[in-house]
Amino acid sequence: MQTIFDCGYLCKQLLKRMIQLLILVMLPPSTLSLIQQSMVNFPCLNVTVPYPCNLQVIYPYPIGRTTCDGQYRRGGYGSSAFDNHPTLKAAVTKQPLKALVVIYDREVEMYHALYLATVNKQCDVVPIEQSRYVPPTPPGGTHHYVFFLFDAGNLDLLDGSEDSLRMCVLVARLGLRDPIAVTQLRISNNDGQADAVPRTTGKPLMCPLSPPPAPQPGSGNSCKTIVGLYIIFLLLCLT
Repeated sequence: MQTIFDCGYLCKQLLKRMIQLLILVMLPPSTLSLIQQSMVNFPCLNVTVPYPCNLQVIYPYPIGRTTCDGQYRRGGYGSSAFDNHPTLKAAVTKQPLKALVVIYDREVEMYHALYLATVNKQCDVVPIEQSRYVPPTPPGGTHHYVFFLFDAGNLDLLDGSEDSLRMCVLVARLGLRDPIAVTQLRISNNDGQADAVPRTTGKPLMCPLSPPPAPQPGSGNSCKTIVGLYIIFLLLCLT
């Protein structure tokens, strides 16, 4: 009886591992990408850092195009490329009448930019007004600098009074919804050492970003999704 019990237990564990492998194989790539995304941790926003980025931050040489949730270090030069206002490109599926650009340091709850802009057909984010920009200068450790693009609707020019507000307070005050594009950079201070940033790290942003086609009846993706969900249910039953 003990031998039969042990065999049953081992077979059950082996079956669970096989089912987990099948889940990874059967589920569509869009589902798997959700597992790999890094959360943008704001209670008022339900967003993730998408991959590929739908908001790209481009700094001058030697940084160049940045990657989604990429890690960078400030250089020890007399002036760093981070001190220059970056160029933004946003691959949105619908051009907003007016967009609000927000650059926010999560660790110290500080705005590094807050201005209105437009998004043209080339996905360039063009400021409407003189845009104030405070370079990312983390005092120590690694800080998360989140770049948001909101649909500002008919929002008037900002008067600067929002600078001292927290992110969620700003969203509630201006009546903004979840951002239409977002990305995040992790920047650390390397204590005066030479710049460690690779040149042109990111790939050019695809413009415009077309919405994924809806799965047709009988298509592979829809079938894989159904099978994957069934396997997940079976795994839960086994556990």
